[in-house]
Amino acid sequence: MIHRHLDYPDDTPLHERGDAALDDLLDQSDFALWRPLARAIAGDPFGELAERVLHLCDANPRYGTSPLWRTWIALRRARSDPPRSHRSPC
Repeated sequence: MIHRHLDYPDDTPLHERGDAALDDLLDQSDFALWRPLARAIAGDPFGELAERVLHLCDANPRYGTSPLWRTWIALRRARSDPPRSHRSPC
């Protein structure tokens, strides 16, 4: 996929793409392009990729898109067990 001035091969994993490429992806209004990102986040909602998406949503807010991604990540996190480092002591 070509992102702005960036050229990543189609098989480049999302976590290996830079923030500019992710920001460009978030800027697209195409659910088909978002599907791999949504699946990756669903698989690891507490991971680095989810954190990067949240950071990009804060750094470059988009009407509709940013709230959608924040909500998706929050829902996936609510349905998952947090990593041990995020669990509160009992």
